[in-house]
Amino acid sequence: MSLRKNLLALAILAMPASALAGDVVVLSPLMAKGVEAMVVMNVNSLISSELDFMGDVDSVVELPKSPSNSGCLDSTSCLSGLAKEGGGTKVIAGTITESGDEFVLDLVLYNKTRGKVERRKQFRLDSSPEAVADGMTAVLKELWTGVAPSQAVEDEPSVASFTPPAANDDDDISFDDDLSDWDPEEEARAEAERKRAEEEERRRREEEARRRAEEEERRRAEEEARRREEEERRRREEEERRRKEEEERRRAAAQPEPEPEFDPSAISFGDATGEITAEEINDAIQFGNATPAPAPRPAPAPIEDPDEADRKARASKGMTDLDGPSKSSVDRDPAKFTFAVRGGGAKYYGLTFVTAGGELSVALGDSGLALLAGIETFAANRQVPAELQQSYGRTQEWNFLYPLNAGLMYRLDNGGLAVPYFGADVIGASYFEDPPTVQEETGFELAGKRHTTIGARGRVGVDLMFTKNIGLNVNAAIGGWSGKRWPVIDASAKSGGLLPQLSAGAIMAF
Repeated sequence: MSLRKNLLALAILAMPASALAGDVVVLSPLMAKGVEAMVVMNVNSLISSELDFMGDVDSVVELPKSPSNSGCLDSTSCLSGLAKEGGGTKVIAGTITESGDEFVLDLVLYNKTRGKVERRKQFRLDSSPEAVADGMTAVLKELWTGVAPSQAVEDEPSVASFTPPAANDDDDISFDDDLSDWDPEEEARAEAERKRAEEEERRRREEEARRRAEEEERRRAEEEARRREEEERRRREEEERRRKEEEERRRAAAQPEPEPEFDPSAISFGDATGEITAEEINDAIQFGNATPAPAPRPAPAPIEDPDEADRKARASKGMTDLDGPSKSSVDRDPAKFTFAVRGGGAKYYGLTFVTAGGELSVALGDSGLALLAGIETFAANRQVPAELQQSYGRTQEWNFLYPLNAGLMYRLDNGGLAVPYFGADVIGASYFEDPPTVQEETGFELAGKRHTTIGARGRVGVDLMFTKNIGLNVNAAIGGWSGKRWPVIDASAKSGGLLPQLSAGAIMAF
């Protein structure tokens, strides 16, 4: 055989058995701190692809989920458990956080065979998809070898510096073979071509990862635009509905009550409609004696003003006008139905709501109890989280809730001007939707779960009836509600707490 073939054969025979097979790397998904789930998934896919093309890696096993906390990076028993779960010889795990315009990667390389952490390093990459794709190869090589890419290039031996090993007469290698078939320059060109092909493949994968990241960003922007359009459409429809209801109420209040039509048949003359004969007329006329003067009639009693009579009756009981109007001073029966339109405000930790809505009550007979139900709008001008301000393009935005409430109240309605009441109700609203997720098997996007907040309140108030049907309503409520996503919406909020509300508006009673 030739000298080159003999040297290669000796090099292969001298290699240990472990060098002939690459490592099986268990890749644990990165634990994210303030980074979107879609970005973390793309970075995990990029790390897996880079490991597949490393010469020392035989295969990559991706675990379905990351450890429960970052303390696993400091625990050899936890890392050993990950290696056992994936059936690999080495484990790569770590965290990813966002710092300004950069991603900070804290990566650990654990060797199961040696039972220790071979290396732990931190890397900083620009947060743009192009910079992450370009820099991931250098990050993984430095984590794997412990040598920065620039140092590795300086230490790598060149073909020109290669010197064949010397051999003595006892070696089995024959130098009599023809060396004309070994061309060092051809070997160098082949190696350069191989590296060029690997570099093109790496760039192709980086371009593919960049393209997927851009498509995902464009898709999310389109979804956000559609969501905002849908919210604007619902807001306009709600405003139009309220405007029409308000116009209907104004028209109903301004329309006068119709006067009863004249019915000629209702006029009756009693027995005077009978026929009068000539004899009766003759008997009624007397010419002889003077007609006696009629007896004087007593003077009619003066008609007393009902209000004056009421004041006299109240004075006889020691009451004055300052004691308020009496029941007889208001010509109104207790209401069977009421409808109130109110505006006001509510407070939940750091969130201040502007409220508006309507409420209907139905009396339960003459007991004073009434069923009530209503719907309101809670609007809050909320601070957009720092990690979302760039994608939203603003630092604040108005958010809207539409709570529903239902309950009982007791009305002290005696037909007077003021009608106090008290009661209690339950309140609930849909207030948060989780981000959409992508199904790994099909790639379809699944809508996030919607969350509902529920609570209860006590309430007191008064209706000031200026006419039979129109009045002013003042209402105060105190209670609370709970929902585990409130801390996500506002950092100062907890999952449960007090919800005071004060509101006032117009009321119609029938």
